[in-house]
Amino acid sequence: MSGIKTLRSTITYTIIGTLPVASSLLLLPFFTNFLSTADYGRLSLYIGFTLLVQVLTTFGLDSWVGVVFHKYSNNAALQRTKISNLIGFSFYVILVSIVFWSIIGPLFFKSVFILKEGQTSTYAYLATLTGIISSPFKILTSLYINKKNPTSFFWTNLIYFVLIVALTIGGMYIFPNTLIGPIVGRLLATTIITIYAIIKLKSWYGIIYKISIELKEIWAFCSPLVVYFILAWVVGNIDRYIILHFLTANDMAVFDFAIKATMILDLLINAITYSVNPTAYEALNKSPEEFHSKVNNMFASINALVMIAITGSALVLPLIIPVFIHNSDLFASYSLICIISAGYLVKVFTNVLLIPYYFYQKTSRLLSVFFFSTGFYILTAVPMIYFWGIKGAAVATIIAKISQIPFLLKYSKVFFSFSFSMKSFILPTLFVFIISAATSIAIVNNNNNTITQSLLFVTVVIIVYLSYKSKLLNLYKSNKSNK
Repeated sequence: MSGIKTLRSTITYTIIGTLPVASSLLLLPFFTNFLSTADYGRLSLYIGFTLLVQVLTTFGLDSWVGVVFHKYSNNAALQRTKISNLIGFSFYVILVSIVFWSIIGPLFFKSVFILKEGQTSTYAYLATLTGIISSPFKILTSLYINKKNPTSFFWTNLIYFVLIVALTIGGMYIFPNTLIGPIVGRLLATTIITIYAIIKLKSWYGIIYKISIELKEIWAFCSPLVVYFILAWVVGNIDRYIILHFLTANDMAVFDFAIKATMILDLLINAITYSVNPTAYEALNKSPEEFHSKVNNMFASINALVMIAITGSALVLPLIIPVFIHNSDLFASYSLICIISAGYLVKVFTNVLLIPYYFYQKTSRLLSVFFFSTGFYILTAVPMIYFWGIKGAAVATIIAKISQIPFLLKYSKVFFSFSFSMKSFILPTLFVFIISAATSIAIVNNNNNTITQSLLFVTVVIIVYLSYKSKLLNLYKSNKSNK
């Protein structure tokens, strides 16, 4: 029974963890239909910047509070004091952040957001404030997880999600054709949930406004996390800022829309691979040989299904987007969607490479992996965007995904040696990736590429059938027998 309860809790945390992405997808038709193309592009910048400020202000304290919670679990009084101090310290960080951004804001926002004469930095300030005040909520949700309270975690996050959606849509109807609804709506939702978080935290632990905490310990634990989150943010967001610097807000909006449209692929692949990760951990616990057997059979079969899903989505998305999106400027994203989708073809392979890092607790090495791969991505993205525009940015997303692979292999050599089947995993994936990426890039100047994408989809289905027929049949029989 406890195993079932743990599984349910894990599913709850996973599903709720996707709500930020879900809100972006749910609000996408409203953003694109109620705002001009340029305003939609700028909105994506402001929301992305909110996430960066949230990372900087929270500074990993939401992760550190979990360590403190368990470290002093045998001494309730000391645990209360430590966490109370931590909460109070987070308020000082908020105050310092407000002062910091108030001082550097005018010059920083003008240069980063390319604000022209007459354009106000008010939206940038409000977006920054939204990120600053969210740390109490992050700490609260972390405590819900560590207290093993998935129900409260679920409802608190769901309420926040509903507040964001409702206040944003309401604001867009009240203030049409402006960014007031999306920016102020998100700020109001965050303010409400932050007030609730503060009340809840105070009722649990109280708040001590004395800096009597282990700053060296916090720095040692949190700073690598913050660097990791910043690198993740850079990979996911920096291209929009580069585009705005070299091109226009309209170009950036088209590219951002293409990224948002393919988000479902990332959710799908992560959900599938993470759901079978426990099986991989069990195999790895037995022997590396058992792990590679699972990878070359089960994961290879999953990879086959993902290849069909990705090439199929590149065909279907341009057909269904006009049903929900009425801004014709954004239809220029169709060819970009094909390119960006091709990059996800290596996602399953990348997720498999991460498994030994997690199992052997070598996550510190991932910092080096992401540092070098992110640096390589930026060095590649800047010239590609400069010379090839948003099409270059789309190709750069492929580079961002494949650049992680050599670094993951390099930094795993000291504790694990991978052995993949060329026939059942490497060659089919590589072949499908090459023809998909090459086809998508070749037709990048043609937005009406349904026939080409249909031929590509049929080709991939044939490749998958010839390469994985027996493995898919075995996977189906295995799942059927387990039921």
